[in-house]
Amino acid sequence: SEIDVQLVDAAENPIEWDNFSMDLAVTLRAYLENAPTQPPERIGSLTKTLDFDGTSTATLEITAQDIDALEPGPTDSHRLTGVEVTVGSAVYSGIAAAEGATIDLPDGT
Repeated sequence: SEIDVQLVDAAENPIEWDNFSMDLAVTLRAYLENAPTQPPERIGSLTKTLDFDGTSTATLEITAQDIDALEPGPTDSHRLTGVEVTVGSAVYSGIAAAEGATIDLPDGT
């Protein structure tokens, strides 16, 4: 699954980067199959590196291998569709996290 990530300044203007890499802290929350009206549960977190190269947008890709490495990891009782994603800087605490994106997770291998 892929999410386009764009960093913006305080006035919400896109920031263009030239050869800039950033580690992102990604948190995934999924709904339980048998309780879909309950809030989603955290099914794992991972760190991904995003590379900006002369653009204001970079693509975050979550692979089947990432899903296999999740701690604590999804269970058979969680839906892997409509998973909520929160993305924040793993290093720069002054950069606000973004949430609201949903993805369908690939099956682990």
